[in-house]
Amino acid sequence: SSGINAEYGVHSESSNAVWTEVTMDGSEYNLHRPETKSLLLPSLIGSRDFEEFQCQAVLHFLLSLGEYQEFLGLIMKNNILKLLLNYVSITNVNTPIIFDLIRYLSSLLCHKKFASEFMYHDGLKLLMGLPYNERAYTGVSICFYALVFHTSDMERLCSYNRALIAPLISTCLKLLKGVHESGRSHIILFLSFGFSYQQVLEEFDKQNGLPYLLGLLKDTVQALDESSAISNEVLVFLLRQKLKHTCSALLHYVGGHTVLYAEHLRRIKDHQGIGMSPQAHVNVKTLEIEENLKKNVIDYIQNNVEFDSIWRAIDNFHQLGGFELLVSAFYTSQLIQEQTNRRRHRTSSSTLA
Repeated sequence: SSGINAEYGVHSESSNAVWTEVTMDGSEYNLHRPETKSLLLPSLIGSRDFEEFQCQAVLHFLLSLGEYQEFLGLIMKNNILKLLLNYVSITNVNTPIIFDLIRYLSSLLCHKKFASEFMYHDGLKLLMGLPYNERAYTGVSICFYALVFHTSDMERLCSYNRALIAPLISTCLKLLKGVHESGRSHIILFLSFGFSYQQVLEEFDKQNGLPYLLGLLKDTVQALDESSAISNEVLVFLLRQKLKHTCSALLHYVGGHTVLYAEHLRRIKDHQGIGMSPQAHVNVKTLEIEENLKKNVIDYIQNNVEFDSIWRAIDNFHQLGGFELLVSAFYTSQLIQEQTNRRRHRTSSSTLA
């Protein structure tokens, strides 16, 4: 760090770091000289707050570059992952900079190679081991969302790191119950894609996560219904987006259980001929919900299920009022859209008049 400080004109040997600027002619002027001291708060220069401000400024700049493939080579070559994980592990979660560190980390997780290295070096375990802080864990939720798109890493998680599934879902439920809207939104998106994995789906049920997701849907429908009296299109748009993502997560939840139940019935049918009961099966691969639903798995269930069969996941979804809530959500969203269209039409008509 002393090399970096020297390069940018910071003489850190002194107890109070002295900041200098280099002028066009090559001469230096000191920020602590009388003529420049009045321009800045003396208490800020060389203080811990100023160092954090510097780091945040650098992280904000790097964040804008994180998603570019062109910089990935430099990031991997300079072992930025190890540096970030080290900073995250030693930084107090109650400081503002922790969010910027994790947010930059999440921007790099869009790269498959970086995400694989992140998982290999126990990055997910490190994030979930941080003391709980709403702001810090909002950044963690973005990391979860970035990781769920890497099928190979999710499948490895379900195969070789099963012990992480339980704390992963526990963290998701904490964020669903949290106060940060951004954290909730990213967790809903994570679950929407995460329900394509049997172990994520079953652990979510084991920790009784469905009521929380249905509760969010109910609250969003109510808020959207109340917003009909307010001509705030931005608020309506945000509520409709939240409604869309929550409905998508619930539809993937039902779809995932539908695919698993069809596979269960197939195993029963295959073993009937040899007089054996099917063994419990864990699918670590993605369930490919949309693709399987196109293959008429619902028709297969209807044609092969016993009349008195118990389908616990869907029975529970029905008992919690999930299907009624989905119908209510679709109806409310359509109604609000029609009201918005009429309001826009009246506004344009009055403008033309």
